[in-house]
Amino acid sequence: MKTKIFLLLISLIFISNALGQTTQVVFDPTIKTSETKVSPAEEKLVKTVLPKTRKSWTEDSCAEDFSVTGKASGSFTKQNATQTAYLYEFCQTGNGFANDGIVITEAGKIVAHYLYEGAWTLDLTSLPDINNNGIDELVVHNSGGMHQGIFGTGLDVLEITTKGVKEFGATQTSYNDCGAGLSKKCSDDNYKITVVKSATPVFYSQKFVETRKKWKAVGKSAKAKMFKLEYKYRLVR
Repeated sequence: MKTKIFLLLISLIFISNALGQTTQVVFDPTIKTSETKVSPAEEKLVKTVLPKTRKSWTEDSCAEDFSVTGKASGSFTKQNATQTAYLYEFCQTGNGFANDGIVITEAGKIVAHYLYEGAWTLDLTSLPDINNNGIDELVVHNSGGMHQGIFGTGLDVLEITTKGVKEFGATQTSYNDCGAGLSKKCSDDNYKITVVKSATPVFYSQKFVETRKKWKAVGKSAKAKMFKLEYKYRLVR
């Protein structure tokens, strides 16, 4: 009898843990996203960081071409805060490479500003607290440019604080080699990325292809290959 009760309790614990884990969509290629819209007042606020940014990047290969490429809302540097994050590209330094910045604002003031040498930036979205610490994460969507007819995009999941940046990892969101002339049948693959929330989040990837304007899942969802971009994020004070 005691053994049965013990096994029942163990089963309830496993069920409770499973129910406590929720899955969040990180990126879905089948859903069209709207273009980032930033008001003149928002752009003016973000641009106040430029004098310090210019001092950080003075090399000849960096011809200033500032643009805000993404915007997201959440609680990024502290719990229960109402904040807005902005992703900006300061200049492009090569095919798929750029000098970028992330600005966090609250109540019309900048509370955090990071610079990093990264990729061409496409967008910025938020994730509602995937590791259960009360802080929302950011997803930076990147383009790797085109190399010998091969084009790809990816995303990087970050947690921003006023002291540093935690990177959960990066993964691929699309791959297209149709311009490479490698074969008669080329690849134009897209990937839906999801994450199971927990103290140690687990990411999953599902391949999709589009045929005649219809999306079709290919194969089964599997753990995503998350890798470190090893960007050096510099806090600007």
